[in-house]
Amino acid sequence: MKNLIIFFSAAVLVAAPAGFAAAGQKKATSQAPAIAAARTNEEAGVKELKDTLYKLVRQDESLDGAIAALTAPRAGAKNLAAVSAALKTVSNNLRYLSARNEKAFAAIQPGSGLTRYTNAILSYSRKLNRKSARVAALAGRMAGSGRKAGMRDAVASGRTGKKARGRTLTQMLAQQQALKKLALDARELQGASRGLNAISKWLYIASK
Repeated sequence: MKNLIIFFSAAVLVAAPAGFAAAGQKKATSQAPAIAAARTNEEAGVKELKDTLYKLVRQDESLDGAIAALTAPRAGAKNLAAVSAALKTVSNNLRYLSARNEKAFAAIQPGSGLTRYTNAILSYSRKLNRKSARVAALAGRMAGSGRKAGMRDAVASGRTGKKARGRTLTQMLAQQQALKKLALDARELQGASRGLNAISKWLYIASK
């Protein structure tokens, strides 16, 4: 009987760890899909944030080109129209990127390891915001000075019936319309940039 008791005691001591091991293995197995899904979601998040960052860099380059065009010697109506079209495109792109950031903000988890990407996005958003403000200031000054010059040239052209500064009245009017549209597009760009900067800031805070 004593030997039988010892045998059962030994069996319990051996079987108990084996049972715990089996339970642990079952738990680990059940958690594996969740861990894999979380890893997949994080990889997808990294990919999307990288793509957003790449697109922000492209918008930054576009604004560099717009600033160069606006600070160049006197541009004609066609060149101003081209700059306006570029600003319109950047505005639309910034609104699209704001929507992507809003989507990422809703899904991101604190401490997810995405902070370096969201910080870079915020940095470029601030950079774009500063450049958009400069574009708006340049366009506003050009529109103001162009309006005064256009009125002066129109008066001179009306008196003499000749070109003023080598431009006809039709050309001067086209220049005025181009400058007016440029100023409007620049203000629209500034608004889109402010929106992007705001959501990028919240995205960075949420990822910390």
